[in-house]
Amino acid sequence: MSLFIKQRVLMRESEGTPHVYTVRFPDPMSTIGVREDQARGLCVGISYDGNAIRNDFDRVPIFQRPIFNATWDPFFKRWEDLVPQGAETFSWSPTEKNREVVYRCRPFWYQLDMAGDYGPYRVSVADRPVKGFHLAPIFKNGTDFVYRPVFEMTVDGEGIPHSRAGESPLTEKATDLIEIVQRYDSAARLESVRDWFSDTLLQLVEFARWDIGTLMTGNRGGITYTGDVAPLASASLCDLGNGYGCFWRGKENPWKNANSCLWDVLGKKITSESGDQGVMLYYLTDPSKYTGALNEYYQPLGEYAPHRLRGQEPVGGWSFSEPGILWPSTGRGDEATTKCFAYIMVSGTLSAEEYLINVAVGGSSLGSLLPVAQPSSPFHWEACQRNAGRDSSFGGRLVLEER
Repeated sequence: MSLFIKQRVLMRESEGTPHVYTVRFPDPMSTIGVREDQARGLCVGISYDGNAIRNDFDRVPIFQRPIFNATWDPFFKRWEDLVPQGAETFSWSPTEKNREVVYRCRPFWYQLDMAGDYGPYRVSVADRPVKGFHLAPIFKNGTDFVYRPVFEMTVDGEGIPHSRAGESPLTEKATDLIEIVQRYDSAARLESVRDWFSDTLLQLVEFARWDIGTLMTGNRGGITYTGDVAPLASASLCDLGNGYGCFWRGKENPWKNANSCLWDVLGKKITSESGDQGVMLYYLTDPSKYTGALNEYYQPLGEYAPHRLRGQEPVGGWSFSEPGILWPSTGRGDEATTKCFAYIMVSGTLSAEEYLINVAVGGSSLGSLLPVAQPSSPFHWEACQRNAGRDSSFGGRLVLEER
């Protein structure tokens, strides 16, 4: 099969009827949704022991994310020599230079029907363009696949990062993570808001509920090695429930283990004229303009956490907007006002305004960063000031964008 065929989706937008899968959240105070359109009646099971389960979304192409060994070509900036999981030469722990374990994502389109600060009233995803829908922001166009790392980032003896099994996920100070990934290639980066947003759309439709962390409990103590879950998972949606992590659509530990740093979001402490302190979050609108510092390409997302900067309290909930950007809600972020366990948390008391704040998504099993009553989930974001020391629990994923 040619490289062209491997790297592109064989899809003719003018043929056939789009398949639309929808979840609706009729009660703003309930975590449970109602499946509609072609998601109506689909069954989603979760394996707690690695045995086969029934998950009807396994048959839906945009939810299928096959796993490959692939070699990164640093000259042409693309993946080549793809070998699928199950082939004789496939390895969870490749040793060749620039050979990694990745999963493949197929383009999809989405639509959000908003309902105030509680997030979308309705979330729909489709396998081809539909009027009123947007292309999920992880994709540059509607024809090319994108590839993402199966495993959390590890580092070899020469300090080069990888997505391979059998290693301890890297946890470093967040200020060092970009430098580490770019030892691999100038095109390397960490996960972005676009990655998070696109994954979350699929997760909401598949699970049909907000409190996703309660379903995929994953590892509860200590940090699991890469590959402890993926080779054992017999279904695309799996929580082994025995001290290991969890596995979703080709992605091991999507929201457990180390906090996964989002490289295109930065925060800054602010102090009002009255002396109240808060956090302003900023989003990098042009990824090519990343410098590690706030610049004119960052768009303010909104102010968080006035009066609530001590300790590890949840300080805000999330809502969504289109296309592909999330916005903070203005609620307190406690269970009485936020239905979806959607929190950003500030670890420790913030110091001087000049120290930027890093943001990560997922959760941490490295200490007491998560309250016992607050399960980790794709809606749990951890914020920590760069000089505070607590960002040493931050990890990341090695993302390589093809040209």
